[in-house]
Formats: sequence, structure tokens, C-alpha cells
Amino acid sequence: MNQPFDEGNLPTKPTGPGGEDIPREPAVPVGNNFASGTEASGSTPPEAGTFGSNPSPEALESLVQEVMGSGSAPSDSGEAESILSTDQADQPQAAGESPPTEPAQATWWGESLEVTAAAVGLSSPWANLLVWMFTLLVLGISAFSLVLAWEWFLRQELGDTGLIGSSDRGEEAQKVPVDSGLSPAEDAQVEDERRGISQAAPRAPGRGPVKPAKTWEERLQEAAEILGLPAELPTTAEACNREAWLVVERLVADLPQRPEALALAAFFHNRQSRFQEAEAYWHKALELNVNFAPAYSGLGWLAARRGDLDQAVEYLRKAVALDPYAGHAHSLLVDVLLRQGKAEQAAVAARQYVAVFPQAGDSNYWLGQALLELGQIEEAKKAYLAAIRHDPEYTAAYHSLSIVCVRLGEREEARKWREKFQMLKEKDMEEDRRRTREFHELSVQQRFAAQYHLAAGNVHLNFGDPQKAEALWIRGAAVHPESMDCRLALAEFYEKNQRLAEAHEQWAAIVANPKAVAIHWFRKAEVEKRLGMFAEAEHSYRKAAELAPEAAEPLSALVDLALTYGHRLEDLQSLAERAVALAPTAHNYFALSAVRESQGNLPGALEALEAALRQEPSHPLLRVAYERLKTQKTPPDSPTRP
Repeated sequence: MNQPFDEGNLPTKPTGPGGEDIPREPAVPVGNNFASGTEASGSTPPEAGTFGSNPSPEALESLVQEVMGSGSAPSDSGEAESILSTDQADQPQAAGESPPTEPAQATWWGESLEVTAAAVGLSSPWANLLVWMFTLLVLGISAFSLVLAWEWFLRQELGDTGLIGSSDRGEEAQKVPVDSGLSPAEDAQVEDERRGISQAAPRAPGRGPVKPAKTWEERLQEAAEILGLPAELPTTAEACNREAWLVVERLVADLPQRPEALALAAFFHNRQSRFQEAEAYWHKALELNVNFAPAYSGLGWLAARRGDLDQAVEYLRKAVALDPYAGHAHSLLVDVLLRQGKAEQAAVAARQYVAVFPQAGDSNYWLGQALLELGQIEEAKKAYLAAIRHDPEYTAAYHSLSIVCVRLGEREEARKWREKFQMLKEKDMEEDRRRTREFHELSVQQRFAAQYHLAAGNVHLNFGDPQKAEALWIRGAAVHPESMDCRLALAEFYEKNQRLAEAHEQWAAIVANPKAVAIHWFRKAEVEKRLGMFAEAEHSYRKAAELAPEAAEPLSALVDLALTYGHRLEDLQSLAERAVALAPTAHNYFALSAVRESQGNLPGALEALEAALRQEPSHPLLRVAYERLKTQKTPPDSPTRP
């Protein structure tokens, strides 16, 4: 089983209700940098996906992404706050005040040493001598600080994160330098640090599983008390629906001035087909924040549903202007303009949609629809082909392809696309029947209820109540055990707050889910490593490597587990070589060098260091390590690891 080892599938914040049956905008990718704990922030284009514009109650649920991932708390978003300068030079001079006197300056130091006018008269040879002595003292302290900073830097290079700034620059780099540029004493110190990777005394052996201070059942009971919900979980579809509304109602009561809370209430009423109540909540949200883009999207959807197309266009244009990445609003805007017969405006809107989502099936499909109405058949066909290339399951695009092929006289190709359309259409209809049939079943309503717990928790976290956020996610995970969304939110929350035992408990539950993927096992291993559970971490890393055989990260992590934490691995050299084969970075070559040296393979260690230097020719740690290793005649006699 080969799974993509992509952390983009694991948002650092919960980004949506996560219902498999609800169309929604894809989550913002986090990236593949597994050494980074940063969170994506701002309006980053989501990955390509199909957004659809079918005006059904379920389709509008895609807008919930804009609520669940939103928030203005700087501490959660990771965005830097703007700091106003208090420098008097940047502030206007008050009326009636005399301008400040320019201080006289010592001639030999320039503008960096200012003295007041009263002190100018004290200038003398003795005064200059004192200034020189003070200067030498400052320079000495600075030099000593630089030495300490350099030592800290070298130690950091050997930490868990490996080489800082490693990058793959190919094989065309410079030759290995022969001079390290450091003194012999510094050479020896840095080499000792480097050799500590493979030859230092092993750390204390790993410990066994760590349990949270409170059991899951105890925290579940506390969550019910915090939320004011019954201790018993809902066991019927009606009870799940009532609990979902209680969660939304109390969120609005707790945060009446937050449009995100009102938006969640609008979503709930929309799902229940109470469209007037949903519209009222959207208008209340706009009263709180006139630039709240999800409200315009929701009002545009409701206006289109009741046939008020002019009003729908007005709302939807505001939505995409405020949030260019609101894919649902883009597609619905093009659809409504075409229904109005405004093909040229629809084409303009569709091109804007494609510009934001160039690899989305939905954006290219709607561009094709607009071009078809304008009679640009060849261009429309290109757009439809792009749609099915990015989304092979986009049913409507095959129907449109068959139409344009008929107009172009391509009968055989038209038949092929028509047959594909019929096959997918039957599949879609069966899926619709299944959804209708199962809508009132307990499992579906449990999933819906858990989605509202997740969304409400995210709003509470963003606006200053992490205790309620945690309680909502705990309750949501218990209401729908088959869903991983609430547990993912909890795992991220616990890690961020250094509650590693609780985080490990959640990752263990997540990987027990049949839908668990490689990145879930990798994140579990990272927590186990921090807890000192090295045997468990090895197992989890190996499972991640098994599920994602083309990913180097689990292999590199296993090598680091052995070199840095002293965990014995029989296949350590094989793991290091496989990591280099998959990702020939300076970090991986440096680790391979340490492994080979620990096993007495000095030529192999030198070869790996040379490869690392081709990646990072100016890296001081690599230069020093190479020069010291090159002059070493025999491997050290000290015990090797592992």
C-alpha cells in the first residue's frame, strides 16, 4: 500500500466539519517540511478540488470551511501583530514646543557615540583615555559573546533538527575546501561535538508507555459538565440533532459578537431547510462585520435558490472580492451569470476562478461552460479536457465534452465521452439515493453532530476559550468514534500545550482507525520520541515507512533515533542509505557519514561527507568534520553505536 506522505492532508488546525458526504473546499496545505512546526496562515490557495455549485442545502456546507479555519486571535493564527513605532523622530512636533537641541558627537566614533553639550567641555586626554578603555571593554565582551554564540550554533547543528538550511543543489557544486578556517582548538571542539553523534555514551534507555493524568472517561465526564450537556451520549438520530443545535445555540450565547458563531447557526438552519432563519443569521453576521465574506456567500446561495438572480450576483461578487479563495462563491457566480444570459460576464468571472484555482476541475468546467455559450467551441473543449484531467470524476464535464465534439464533427470522440458520462451519472445517482436513504440514520446524524462540535470548538479556540474547545472536541470524538477529525484537533491542541501523554493517547486512537495514513503514524512516532518511548517510536516510524515507501522522512527519523537517542537498530546503515537514495540532502549524507564512521568504515564516512559538502560547500560544521576525518588514520577505539 503506497500512500502519499503529505502533511497537507493533516491540517494543523481543524479546517472543516470533515463530513465525507458534504461538498467543501479543500483544506489549506501545510506542506511537507516535517522539521517545521509552523502553521499556514493567510489566504493560501487550497489544493485543487471540485467545488460544485448545485444549490442544495448540502452544497452550502462547503462554506463552513471559512468559519472553522478562521479566527483573528494573533496567538493562534501565527500572524505577527503590527507594532507602532514610539520613536520621537517619527512623531510630529507639538505646536509651540521648541525643537530639541542636537547633541554634540565625539569625532572619533562618529554618530554611534553621542554626548550632551554639557559634557563637551570635559573633553581632555584623560577623558579620551577613559573612552578608549570603555571601548576596549565593550569590544572584549562582544568578542566573548560571539564565541559563546558560535559554540551554541555548533551544538544546535547537532540537535534533533539536523543541518539547518540544507538544500539539494545537485552535483555541480564546488570542490571540497581544504581549509576549515578555524583554529586548531576550535577544530577539535567542533569535531568532538560531531563525533558525539555516533560515539557518545548512550542516553538512558527508553521508557514504557506514558498514561495521561486523567483517563479518557474522566475527561469525557468533565467535558459534559463544562458544556452543560448530559453525561450520556446521544443514541438516536433525533438526540444527535438536538445536541448539535444545543452546541450551536450555546456558542452564539457565549460569543454573540462574533460573526463566526452566527455563521455556524446559519449553517445549521440551512441544513434543516429553515432558510428564513439562516438568512436572518447571515444578516446579523454582516451587522457585526460588514466584510464577513462567508455571509455574502451564504446570502448569494439563498438568493439564487429563490430565483433572485440580480441579488445573488451582487452578494457573490462581494464574496469573491473579499475572499478570492471562496471557490463555492466563484462557481455559483458563473452559474448565475449564465442563467441570466450574460455569457461575457460569466467568462470574465470564470477566468478569475481559474486564475485562483488553475488545477481545479470545477474552475475549468465553468470556464468551458462560459466559452461554449460564447460559441468558442475549440477553447471550450480545451477547458473541459483540463477539467477532467484535474478531476477525472467530474461527471458534468464529460457531458459537455460530448456536446462540443458533436459540434466539431468528432462523432467517435463524442460517443466515447457520452458513454463515460452515462457511467458516472449512474454512479452519482446511486450515491444520491444512498445519501437520501441514510440521511436519518444514526451514523449520519452522529457525524453531523461531531462536525458541529468540531466547528464550535475551533471558534472557541480562536477567540480565547481553549477549555471549551477541548471539551467540545472530546465530546465530538465520543459522539462519532469513527471520525478522526475531533481527535486530530485534540492531538494538535495537546502537542501545542505540551500535554504529550494526552497527545499520544489521541494519536494511538487515530492510527487505530482504518483510514489512518502514513503521516498519522509519523506524528505518533514524533510524540513517542519526545516521551522517551523509543521502541514504540521505532515501530511507528517503520509503519509510516511501510505506508509511504517513497518518503525519506520516516527513514531519516529512524536514523536520528539511533544516532541522537542511542536506540539500537540492526539495519541502521541500510536505513541511512535508503534515506539518502530517496532524499540526497546534506542532512542525510551527514547522518550516513556518522553511521559509517561508527561502524569503522572511514572511507565510506569520508565519501558521504564529500557528498554533503557538494550540497552545502560553505557549511562550517561539514568543513570541520571533513578535515578532521580526512586526517584521521584509524577509526577511534571508543565504543561505537549502535
